Amino acid sequence: MNEFWDRLGISASLICILHCILTPILVISIPVAGELASHEWFHGSMILIVVPVAVWALWNGYRLHRNPTVIWLGIAGVLSMILALVLGSKNFNVEFIFMIIAGSLLASAHWLNLRVCRRRH
Repeated sequence: MNEFWDRLGISASLICILHCILTPILVISIPVAGELASHEWFHGSMILIVVPVAVWALWNGYRLHRNPTVIWLGIAGVLSMILALVLGSKNFNVEFIFMIIAGSLLASAHWLNLRVCRRRH
């Protein structure tokens, strides 16, 4: 059961990374598509998916394996996402960097959680 949530968390985190990487390319090559993809609704929607999935999957995994690295990676990822939104509101480059960091940290947390949960079984 928890494996599903980790896989969903990894997928959502990777979608965030792809969005951050592809949006500038879309903005340059296809202005209309780039404009749609860079709207704040996307970031808000992703946060509404990523944060609850991360909390659910990482906490339930932690209760099984008690590996604190999973929780710390998850916390760092969520904090990076918050920093991206707060500090990035005035500077796209700051938002871009922190969102890439956030997605990487959260994907790593889910991947580690998946591994230690499997090892525990």
